[in-house]
Amino acid sequence: IHIELKIQIIKDLEAGKSQEAIAKKYKVRKTTVFSISKRKDEFRRLILKYPIPACGRTRRALKMGDFCDIEEPLYRWYQLRHNNNLPVSGSSLKEKALQLYKSTYADGTQRPFMASRGWLNKFCRRYGIIESSLQPNSWYRETQEINRFITEVQEIIKSDSFSKQQIFSVDEKILRWKTVVSPNPTGICTNKNNPKIYRRSKAKLTLLACTNASGTYKLPLAVVDKNGMPSTLDEEQVLTLPVTYYRDEDLRMCNGLYESWYNDQFKPRVKRFCKENNFPSKVLLLVRDTPAHNCITSSISDSEKFIVLRIPSNIAFALQPMNQGILTSLESHYQTKLYDYVIHKSSEKKKLILKIMSKLTVKDAIFWLSDSWNEVSSSFLRKCWNHI
Repeated sequence: IHIELKIQIIKDLEAGKSQEAIAKKYKVRKTTVFSISKRKDEFRRLILKYPIPACGRTRRALKMGDFCDIEEPLYRWYQLRHNNNLPVSGSSLKEKALQLYKSTYADGTQRPFMASRGWLNKFCRRYGIIESSLQPNSWYRETQEINRFITEVQEIIKSDSFSKQQIFSVDEKILRWKTVVSPNPTGICTNKNNPKIYRRSKAKLTLLACTNASGTYKLPLAVVDKNGMPSTLDEEQVLTLPVTYYRDEDLRMCNGLYESWYNDQFKPRVKRFCKENNFPSKVLLLVRDTPAHNCITSSISDSEKFIVLRIPSNIAFALQPMNQGILTSLESHYQTKLYDYVIHKSSEKKKLILKIMSKLTVKDAIFWLSDSWNEVSSSFLRKCWNHI
């Protein structure tokens, strides 16, 4: 369970509530409450060192770093500069960490410390620093805004009694559909029959993915192509594709395409889903606050309720469920299919990879994308909603 819930359990224990009542309240096992109770003093000591910002809703453990003798004074230095409105960057944090390392371990008794990018990422996560915003007051402002938005979402869910099946999120991603990435990135080859290959292409598609919070319903992908209808398909065949197909010269889901998708695809399909599962025809849709999404508006009538909630663009990276791994997982499944196809063809017909790639069509990509979207599991989708 996440840290924020552990803190609340400790507060309830100190308020005199029984372990059985707490377990029932938070729907956890009694042994879990007992374990937290047993370690609450240790947990509190860690809390004093590590602040719990919005990431406490998803983070499940507080672990000491390998260089805690450096990290604790480094965080105090960060707080001092932050509170005095002095700029702090990732490079300045790494530079200060190296200074502290040299002064703390001047005798060379500790293992080497490089202040690497990986260490900086972990340090920022441990201490609740939003690394992309290492500027004065920005971390505090964004954390406050994240908390306000989560509170707003939870109030809407509670007031309208939305179930997870009725809460949806939508977002888009640009895919280089002819770029082959090897599962083993150490080997690179652009024109040999080598199982370790890397082939970059400028050919792109824009994908639009939408799913609900329970992971029980995924709308068919929407695909935007620059070149129009695939030459291998006529108009009737396009209608039978396993995706919703659009064309735009700039490869953008512009206002017109979004409005078409929302009215012709999202609303009818979601209403049908609610009817088939005996849910009221009411839906909450989370979208990033961008100009392209302005055409998607809430609509409320006696028979249906569609509420559109816009995630501020500066905090979408932390709150948009699609950004928590859903679109990345979709791309990963697609890359696996593309890679397997290229390897199979190159070994079967002794062809060069460049020649194989030149014969790929958008139709091939569309069917691989549809299969890849089906392979993104419900359990994984649910995990990507845990932060809200």
